Amino acid sequence: MSSNEPGKRETVRIDIKKATENVRDLLKTPSRKPRSGLVPVTEAIPDEQESNRLFTELFESVYDAILFTGLDGRILRTNERAQELFLLSSEEFGHLQVTDLFSGADTGMLEWISMKLENKRRVFIECHCNRKDSMTFPAEVTVNSIHLTAASKGELCFYIRNVTVRKKTENALQEAQGNLLNAAHKAGMAEIATGVLHDVGNVLNSINVSCELISSNVRGPALGALGKVNGLLNEHAGDLTDFLTDDPKGSKTLEVLGFTEAALSEERDTILEETDRLMRKVGLLREVIGTQQDYARPGLFYQKVALRDVISDALALNQTRLSNHVIAVTVDCPEDITLTTQKTKLVYILINLVQNAVDALKARDDVDPGERRVRIVGSRADGDIALEIRDNGIGIPAENLTTIFNHGFTTKPGGHGFGLHTCANFIKEIGGEICAESAGAGEGSTFLIRLPVVGPNEKDGQNAE
Repeated sequence: MSSNEPGKRETVRIDIKKATENVRDLLKTPSRKPRSGLVPVTEAIPDEQESNRLFTELFESVYDAILFTGLDGRILRTNERAQELFLLSSEEFGHLQVTDLFSGADTGMLEWISMKLENKRRVFIECHCNRKDSMTFPAEVTVNSIHLTAASKGELCFYIRNVTVRKKTENALQEAQGNLLNAAHKAGMAEIATGVLHDVGNVLNSINVSCELISSNVRGPALGALGKVNGLLNEHAGDLTDFLTDDPKGSKTLEVLGFTEAALSEERDTILEETDRLMRKVGLLREVIGTQQDYARPGLFYQKVALRDVISDALALNQTRLSNHVIAVTVDCPEDITLTTQKTKLVYILINLVQNAVDALKARDDVDPGERRVRIVGSRADGDIALEIRDNGIGIPAENLTTIFNHGFTTKPGGHGFGLHTCANFIKEIGGEICAESAGAGEGSTFLIRLPVVGPNEKDGQNAE
């Protein structure tokens, strides 16, 4: 804080690095000589007057507000910084109790401080302080006991630091982190949505083929031939027996009826088969959209899930990428492994790790499409759940193994660096750990995850939602 009031010195802020460099430059200057008149410490024993002067100078030079109070909280003395901070004069301080300066404080606070100081050297307090203009500011307060005179029974010394700037910075950082996580979530959901659109598009194309096939069979020639036969039979309704036995057209009509029955039966089987496929494709479409909707929600609650089901959901949402790049996936996970966790976050993590494996395999030119492999292994390990996602892709350089989870780090052209960073944050939020292993370029990579079996509610003896 700077002040332009008469008799008060301004506070100057400097860049410590630049200041240090300037001092070094001055000391290197040949004409620069050490200050004269310095005396050894052993000879610099001040008298009482000099001690008081040194104490006052030190007392007033401290950047924190300092208040001396009696054990009853009555303010005895303050430094200039305290007057600047609270907008009070030394006379005004003299009419106040120290508890008047702290929001929500009473005499019980002084009793608590005195009790703590019996066994401790100092007490730390976080609070809000009251200024004369009715405004408040966040502060960190340190209290210790002192004796202002040899005959005193003891006093309290309060060091008060205004942490408004730091709190604003912390809040800004927290808000920025929240915004980044939100952006990462949106980016992740966009990737999921893109995969879902691919899956929906593929299913719709297949549905369209089935519909065209059904339509073609319904409009087939067999039904038209049956209509002609029916017309001839109606014409000869009065002499039907003679027509069928004596008329050449009649005998042909019987042959046509036989062929028509076989053709209609075949067309019916085809329509039934395609209708069955159509129903399955519509069901798949509903499942794909439903899965995406489930994982687009924040999903902050814990639930008991089967690990294999979570893996299956993540693979279903990546199916188009895996199929397009001819990547074989094997899953080795017992069906009875369950855990209580935030399912949405775990699926998001697996989706991103599988997508990373796909990208790593795409980038490796020396592996044939048929040899591209991803293996997911789930197991129990020392009371936890262990999960491994392995691929035989391009691998990870050793220098990147510790930085790939940093925000903004990416080696992909056009990558945003959100995916793995968000995965690491989500895993930490659900109580797990993640690390990466790779023998180097061309050796593939493995992501290792450890997850707790139970959520925090179950640890506290409560049921998970």
